Amino acid sequence: MKGGIQRMIKKEKKQVYLRWGILAVIILFVSLLQNTGGLLPKIYGVSAMPLIPLVVCIAMFEREMAGACFGMFAGMLWDAVGAWGDGFHAVVLLIIGCVCGLLLHYLMRVNFITALLLSACAALLHNFLYWLIFLAIPGYAGALSALVRFYLPASLYALVFLPLFFFPLRALGRKLKNPLSTNEEPSVIL
Repeated sequence: MKGGIQRMIKKEKKQVYLRWGILAVIILFVSLLQNTGGLLPKIYGVSAMPLIPLVVCIAMFEREMAGACFGMFAGMLWDAVGAWGDGFHAVVLLIIGCVCGLLLHYLMRVNFITALLLSACAALLHNFLYWLIFLAIPGYAGALSALVRFYLPASLYALVFLPLFFFPLRALGRKLKNPLSTNEEPSVIL
């Protein structure tokens, strides 16, 4: 009896580590796509930011702690190639991952509409904070124009990548038996 339980726990741990390894590789790949010029098309000069909906989707299926850790990892990769390498993306994506995971754990259900809502809010929050801290507060000329012409459209452009992450990550969670992404949903629906 005791040996069977230990084998089950060992198998569960292997699945968790395998799933997390796959998620880390996905983040590396998406970071490479996002941060290497010319790999993703620019639409009217607006760059793609697919790491934001990816972190939201990971947090939805892995919950708050893993969402925060993977968010920080994605943000650190983004900061490593950024102009200011100051940790902004790591902190903001960590908070986004944690908050999305907590919302899904206690309040919301896992579905595509929720992913769309959370990704839109996360992208808007990230881009608005970036604009506020690095352009508006220092007083750069044309900061308002940058918000309207780049940062707000970039938030919408990020949502294009949501289906590419949501459905495969949901399948991954089901295939590798994530105990947190089962059909046992919270009773409160928003």
